[in-house]
Amino acid sequence: LTAAGVTARELPDAGARTLCCGEGGAVGMAHPELAAAWTARRLEQAGNDPLVTYCAGCVRYLSGKAGSRVLHLFDILFDDPRRPERPARRAPFTCINRFLLKARLKRELPAATTRTRPADVLRSAG
Repeated sequence: LTAAGVTARELPDAGARTLCCGEGGAVGMAHPELAAAWTARRLEQAGNDPLVTYCAGCVRYLSGKAGSRVLHLFDILFDDPRRPERPARRAPFTCINRFLLKARLKRELPAATTRTRPADVLRSAG
Protein backbone atom coordinates (compact mmCIF):
# COMPACT_ATOMS: atom_id res chain seq x y z
CA LEU A 1 0.00 0.00 0.00
CA THR A 2 2.83 2.36 0.82
CA ALA A 3 4.42 1.78 -2.60
CA ALA A 4 1.05 2.63 -4.19
CA GLY A 5 1.00 5.95 -2.31
CA VAL A 6 -1.63 4.92 0.23
CA THR A 7 -1.27 5.78 3.90
CA ALA A 8 -2.55 2.81 5.88
CA ARG A 9 -3.00 1.89 9.51
CA GLU A 10 -3.57 -1.58 10.90
CA LEU A 11 -6.78 -2.18 12.78
CA PRO A 12 -6.35 -3.20 16.43
CA ASP A 13 -7.43 -6.79 15.71
CA ALA A 14 -4.82 -7.48 13.02
CA GLY A 15 -1.95 -9.90 12.45
CA ALA A 16 -2.13 -12.87 14.80
CA ARG A 17 -5.31 -11.36 16.30
CA THR A 18 -7.11 -10.75 13.00
CA LEU A 19 -10.85 -10.75 13.47
CA CYS A 20 -13.13 -12.18 10.80
CA CYS A 21 -15.49 -9.76 9.08
CA GLY A 22 -18.37 -12.12 9.91
CA GLU A 23 -18.69 -13.86 6.54
CA GLY A 24 -15.98 -16.51 6.87
CA GLY A 25 -16.72 -20.13 7.64
CA ALA A 26 -20.46 -19.61 7.21
CA VAL A 27 -20.61 -17.97 10.64
CA GLY A 28 -23.41 -15.74 9.39
CA MET A 29 -25.52 -18.82 8.71
CA ALA A 30 -24.70 -20.73 11.89
CA HIS A 31 -24.45 -17.81 14.34
CA PRO A 32 -25.81 -14.61 12.77
CA GLU A 33 -25.55 -12.67 16.04
CA LEU A 34 -21.84 -13.51 16.33
CA ALA A 35 -21.20 -12.55 12.70
CA ALA A 36 -23.04 -9.25 13.22
CA ALA A 37 -20.93 -8.49 16.31
CA TRP A 38 -17.69 -9.16 14.39
CA THR A 39 -18.86 -6.98 11.50
CA ALA A 40 -19.80 -4.14 13.86
CA ARG A 41 -16.42 -4.36 15.58
CA ARG A 42 -14.48 -4.22 12.29
CA LEU A 43 -16.49 -1.23 11.09
CA GLU A 44 -16.08 0.51 14.46
CA GLN A 45 -12.31 -0.02 14.33
CA ALA A 46 -12.14 1.45 10.82
CA GLY A 47 -14.13 4.51 11.79
CA ASN A 48 -14.51 6.79 8.78
CA ASP A 49 -11.47 5.34 7.02
CA PRO A 50 -11.96 3.02 4.06
CA LEU A 51 -11.16 -0.63 4.72
CA VAL A 52 -8.60 -2.34 2.51
CA THR A 53 -8.49 -6.12 2.38
CA TYR A 54 -7.04 -8.90 0.26
CA CYS A 55 -10.12 -11.06 0.91
CA ALA A 56 -12.86 -10.91 -1.74
CA GLY A 57 -15.34 -12.29 0.81
CA CYS A 58 -14.65 -9.40 3.18
CA VAL A 59 -15.08 -6.89 0.36
CA ARG A 60 -18.48 -8.31 -0.57
CA TYR A 61 -19.66 -8.78 3.02
CA LEU A 62 -18.56 -5.41 4.42
CA SER A 63 -19.41 -3.24 1.40
CA GLY A 64 -22.39 -1.04 2.03
CA LYS A 65 -22.80 -1.96 5.68
CA ALA A 66 -23.29 1.17 7.80
CA GLY A 67 -21.92 3.32 4.98
CA SER A 68 -18.59 1.50 4.92
CA ARG A 69 -16.12 1.95 2.08
CA VAL A 70 -14.22 -1.24 1.28
CA LEU A 71 -11.51 -1.70 -1.32
CA HIS A 72 -9.77 -4.85 -2.44
CA LEU A 73 -5.99 -4.65 -2.46
CA PHE A 74 -6.00 -5.37 -6.21
CA ASP A 75 -8.25 -2.35 -6.81
CA ILE A 76 -5.50 -0.22 -5.32
CA LEU A 77 -2.67 -1.93 -7.17
CA PHE A 78 -4.39 -1.68 -10.55
CA ASP A 79 -6.60 1.41 -10.22
CA ASP A 80 -6.61 4.87 -8.69
CA PRO A 81 -7.21 4.43 -4.92
CA ARG A 82 -8.39 8.02 -4.56
CA ARG A 83 -11.87 7.07 -5.75
CA PRO A 84 -13.43 5.62 -2.56
CA GLU A 85 -16.95 6.24 -3.86
CA ARG A 86 -16.45 3.46 -6.42
CA PRO A 87 -18.43 0.34 -5.48
CA ALA A 88 -16.64 -2.88 -4.63
CA ARG A 89 -15.51 -4.94 -7.61
CA ARG A 90 -17.62 -7.84 -8.71
CA ALA A 91 -16.97 -10.67 -11.11
CA PRO A 92 -15.48 -10.70 -13.70
CA PHE A 93 -13.30 -7.79 -12.55
CA THR A 94 -12.07 -9.63 -9.45
CA CYS A 95 -10.85 -12.46 -11.69
CA ILE A 96 -9.30 -10.04 -14.17
CA ASN A 97 -7.39 -8.28 -11.39
CA ARG A 98 -6.07 -11.61 -10.08
CA PHE A 99 -4.94 -12.53 -13.61
CA LEU A 100 -3.24 -9.13 -14.05
CA LEU A 101 -1.43 -9.45 -10.74
CA LYS A 102 -0.22 -12.96 -11.56
CA ALA A 103 1.06 -11.82 -14.96
CA ARG A 104 2.78 -8.81 -13.40
CA LEU A 105 4.45 -10.89 -10.71
CA LYS A 106 5.64 -13.43 -13.28
CA ARG A 107 7.28 -10.60 -15.24
CA GLU A 108 8.79 -8.80 -12.26
CA LEU A 109 9.82 -11.59 -9.90
CA PRO A 110 12.20 -14.40 -10.73
CA ALA A 111 10.79 -17.88 -10.28
CA ALA A 112 11.85 -19.43 -7.01
CA THR A 113 12.68 -23.10 -6.86
CA THR A 114 12.98 -24.34 -3.33
CA ARG A 115 13.75 -27.93 -4.25
CA THR A 116 13.51 -30.35 -7.10
CA ARG A 117 12.51 -33.96 -6.96
CA PRO A 118 15.06 -36.55 -7.99
CA ALA A 119 14.15 -38.46 -11.14
CA ASP A 120 13.92 -41.79 -9.26
CA VAL A 121 11.20 -40.37 -6.97
CA LEU A 122 9.20 -39.18 -9.97
CA ARG A 123 9.46 -42.60 -11.66
CA SER A 124 8.31 -44.46 -8.54
CA ALA A 125 5.31 -42.18 -8.09
CA GLY A 126 3.94 -42.98 -11.55
